[in-house]
Amino acid sequence: MATDSETSLRASRGYVKGAITRLHSFVSNESELEESTLQALTTRKERLLTAFREYEGFNMRILSMRPDDDEDVAAVEDKYLYTLTVLNEVISRKTSCVEDSKSHVNTIARSKTKLPAIQMSIFSGNYVEYVAFQSLFTSLIHNDLTLDNVQKLYYLRSYLKNEPYDLIKNLPLTASSYDQARQLLDERYNNRYRIVNEHIGQLLDLPALVKSTPENIRDFVATLKQTLAALQNLDVKVETWDPIIVCILNRKLDTYTARSYQMERDIAEEHSVKHFIEYLEKRALALENAAPSTAMPSTKAKGLSVNVAAAGEKAMTCHYCKSNNHKLFSCNTFKLITSMERYKFCKDNKLCLICLNKHNEKCKFHFKCDLCKKAHNSLVHHDECDEGPVSLLSKGHDSKVLLPTVQVKLFTKDKKTIIVKAILDTGSQASSLRAS
Repeated sequence: MATDSETSLRASRGYVKGAITRLHSFVSNESELEESTLQALTTRKERLLTAFREYEGFNMRILSMRPDDDEDVAAVEDKYLYTLTVLNEVISRKTSCVEDSKSHVNTIARSKTKLPAIQMSIFSGNYVEYVAFQSLFTSLIHNDLTLDNVQKLYYLRSYLKNEPYDLIKNLPLTASSYDQARQLLDERYNNRYRIVNEHIGQLLDLPALVKSTPENIRDFVATLKQTLAALQNLDVKVETWDPIIVCILNRKLDTYTARSYQMERDIAEEHSVKHFIEYLEKRALALENAAPSTAMPSTKAKGLSVNVAAAGEKAMTCHYCKSNNHKLFSCNTFKLITSMERYKFCKDNKLCLICLNKHNEKCKFHFKCDLCKKAHNSLVHHDECDEGPVSLLSKGHDSKVLLPTVQVKLFTKDKKTIIVKAILDTGSQASSLRAS
């Protein structure tokens, strides 16, 4: 009676024997054999060699348990040798054709302009990038018949870093290690579930459109299209997700864009990602076309006065500290000097006392000083703007005695601000206040 171990070995031998039989049937079909690519034939040959080695191993283990095994090994060997011979002949013929073709292509290429070399990016373990990395590596390195497996393994290791590199770095630099390295990378990173989830995460984490400029909308649409295309390439049925995707994306629009989309869409139709993208593209185009022209206006236009900066002159925003980050009325350094100094600075630099800018026309602003209600900026308010100086007269003398004053800011109960003048009399026991 056969043991469980023997039964398992017979089943394994039967499986690899079936593989040899299938390969034998393949080479017996001439049309299918001729239509196969050189790469496909090379793969089948490797499979044949592996299957026969495994078949012989199972035979020896079974014979050690049951010397009277009735397996027809000779018939299997005949199939193997016939299949291997046919594959070698076809591979040799196709290799010769490829080399002739490459020689012809190289001859033509030498007479043409040399194209720049294709640069491969380093794969560092990002699941989303793995499929693209493998496709490019297969096209540039794996399918290059002039390279042997040792060279291919060397190139593969040079295009990996971090965890992917650590995964294969201890494999010996031999021909057999190349297929093992690719298999290890496939088992680790060709994780369809994880890759799909990463793309869905990108869709959910699309940055919201805080401001609908043409550039922001186009970036939003480009990321959306790329993510959906990647999911479709993974055979994900995203066309059935339209209502969910539109709901998610609609929440990422700013108020005006979302409201405009709801007003323009056909209420009778179902939510469609295609129509949603068309709407965003149309809106980006409309905003772009409606934007004011950036061309320099003509200085010869009748009735127009245009201040054109001299070529090479740096535009200056703050006239006091020369900073480009703020205007003069927002300059903290300008505010630290006295009001009289601010007034004198504006006068000396021919600045408008209302808007604190330099222009030749009448100022278009009409606001008044918060302190005296006159037509000037509060920052340039000074004592001369009031009705007159505060003075203290001495009855015993003919001359006036002038005492210094200071502006004091007071806050009322309802948090309103009142500016008062305080008289500084060093010879008095009390000081008086007068509202400005």
